[in-house]
Amino acid sequence: MPPPHNGVSLAEKILLLLKDWGLEKKVMYLTLDNASSNDLCVDMLKSQLKLLCDGDHFHVRCCAHILNLIVKEGLKDVDESVVKVRECVKYCKGFQVRKQRFLESVKVCDLIYSKGL
Repeated sequence: MPPPHNGVSLAEKILLLLKDWGLEKKVMYLTLDNASSNDLCVDMLKSQLKLLCDGDHFHVRCCAHILNLIVKEGLKDVDESVVKVRECVKYCKGFQVRKQRFLESVKVCDLIYSKGL
């Protein structure tokens, strides 16, 4: 759909497509991400469509999008730690002598080493 992607434009386009396909009286759910424009779109569609179940469960938020947002937010907190671990791995792998010292440290600490760095 060409811009603008605001709630009004989205609702008009969805309504047009539903009517073209003969589905305007057969809609129960609409799955969308959490964009604020989608809230207006849903409100407009609810007022213009005859929805099954009175539209009580019409707007279903996309779980994949919500999970993606949660993971991105969580990675912000661990980002510095992840960078430090990556740098340590690069350092140990950089030269054979360093890797050998790492393996010796693993033995001294009595750790099980079965995977690569």
